[in-house]
Amino acid sequence: MRAGVLMTLANKVIVLGVGLTSSIVIARALGPQGRGGFAAAVALATMLVQVGSLGITSANPLFAAREPGATGKLVTNSLWIAAVAGGCLAALMLAIRGVAPSAVRGLTWTEVAVAGCIVPAMLSMLFLQSVFLGQGRMVVYNAVEASTTVLQLLALVALSATTGLDVTLCLSVTLGTQVAAALIYLVLLQRHRPPLSGPDAALMRRMARFAAKIWATGLLSYAVIRLDVLLVNGILGSREAGFYSLAVTLVDMVCMVPLVVALNLYPRILGATGPDLTVQTIRTLAPCYLALCAAVAAVASPLITTLYGHEFDPSVPLFWWLAPGAFCMGMLNLVTYHYAANGYPTQIVGFWAVALVINLAINVALLDPVGTVIASIASSAAYALLLALHLRMFRHEIGGLRMLVPRASDFRSLVRPRTVAER
Repeated sequence: MRAGVLMTLANKVIVLGVGLTSSIVIARALGPQGRGGFAAAVALATMLVQVGSLGITSANPLFAAREPGATGKLVTNSLWIAAVAGGCLAALMLAIRGVAPSAVRGLTWTEVAVAGCIVPAMLSMLFLQSVFLGQGRMVVYNAVEASTTVLQLLALVALSATTGLDVTLCLSVTLGTQVAAALIYLVLLQRHRPPLSGPDAALMRRMARFAAKIWATGLLSYAVIRLDVLLVNGILGSREAGFYSLAVTLVDMVCMVPLVVALNLYPRILGATGPDLTVQTIRTLAPCYLALCAAVAAVASPLITTLYGHEFDPSVPLFWWLAPGAFCMGMLNLVTYHYAANGYPTQIVGFWAVALVINLAINVALLDPVGTVIASIASSAAYALLLALHLRMFRHEIGGLRMLVPRASDFRSLVRPRTVAER
């Protein structure tokens, strides 16, 4: 697992670095208002991706690992689901523009249409990528993601230097990147001979039974922080959304570390018995990740000023208020993936529903009179509550929360060289 984490983490560092550079290019080309509009469009598109994912990104690794002979049918089912669900959600985005234009304030019909096309493309990419996770093919899983992210940056830089960037072009580049990644994954999966006919109904029903609760939780969890961007944009305007979206971007970067660990943990606990691996991973990661969150918070001000300019200084306190939520969110990932591999209790869906309602209530009531900082405070409060609820349930499985107290032996096992047999 250590080797897989290090390889995936190296890829994520590349992706984060390139993504950070892309965000700087976009921010400097569009300014706070343009970046806010772009962020609102992407936030809505990615939120709809969560709606259309239907838990398939969790079901595909499970079936690919346990039923290798069904991989070709998994690929076909994935493409059908992406096409149908993605097409419907793209149409929904256009309907939102027509019925509730304040939800996408500042975005033209063209910009909303391009953002809508991102939905089926991103679904296809995520579904196919998840198959490689179940197969344990982490080199391909990571290499395609890294290379297409670099391609996106090169396209943005080239357009910025020639024609100049606007929101439509930035969204178009994002769309092209998702399409390219999906096509590469599809080509690499051709050896499984995915059938060209319709979907396999029996397999799809089995996938749906497994994925339903995970999908509901994933949708609610994504809405807890992503919906804030839309609320800030709708209530306070694109400029404030630009500041808040930058703080959220930094949170995403920090949270990439525990997410990478959780991704590599997931296929291993699919065949494990008991929570020991999850417990040891939490004990090892928690103090390291807490130190990382504190370090990023300490350098947030000079980092944002240097990379984005003084124009984005209001993002600094927004990130400081989000930092506690970032820690809670990261640790929550480990517990969530543990339960995803072990039946996923229905009460977890209720946890996320409560957190979302609280987050929405705080934002709707206080955003206008207090300002954007309320969005950060609401998100951190929601994730702290979620982590507490999950750990309260988890303690019964592990024999008490004292089992999560870090131990020196965990860190010794983390840094020890691998034996010849392990290599």
